[in-house]
Amino acid sequence: MALLPSPEAPLDPLAPLAAARKRLYANAAAKRAPKPEPLPKIPKPRGRKRKDLSPDLVIGMTAAGVPQTRMAEALGVSRDTIKHTLSSQPDSRERIAVLREKLKGLKMERAHQVEGKLWSRLEKEVDSGDARDIDATARALLASEKIQAAASGEAHASGPGVPPPTNVDLKVLIQALLTP
Repeated sequence: MALLPSPEAPLDPLAPLAAARKRLYANAAAKRAPKPEPLPKIPKPRGRKRKDLSPDLVIGMTAAGVPQTRMAEALGVSRDTIKHTLSSQPDSRERIAVLREKLKGLKMERAHQVEGKLWSRLEKEVDSGDARDIDATARALLASEKIQAAASGEAHASGPGVPPPTNVDLKVLIQALLTP
């Protein structure tokens, strides 16, 4: 409803008063209407909101060798929360050991699958004669061997192709090399 009349319409001096009266009655009726009952107050939780953390996830990440600090960063919790989650599970150590054994088996299986492909590629590279490709493939085979040795628990510190340390006096050896 327009308060100002159009120029062609006859001027009605009571139109603005009628519009104001309607608004006043509408406001008064709204004030007299029954008010809804207020909702019951729910107490606010105190302290920090606790994150739900799956113990299975923490145990799985621990079995995979993820450090607790990294775990905490990735999951958005503190390191103490990770420690608490692990300590709250009575069988966590046994579950971690079982998962680690399964992971070792998976690593061994995957390394065997890749190793066959690496040997065939090495044979092709030897035939083609590109030294860089031969070196890269041989290094990949060495890494695969290290993975298998570590997964089986037979990792050795000296590595393949490196002789075990001997008890040799270096002074005597250098003296023998320098004397003609």
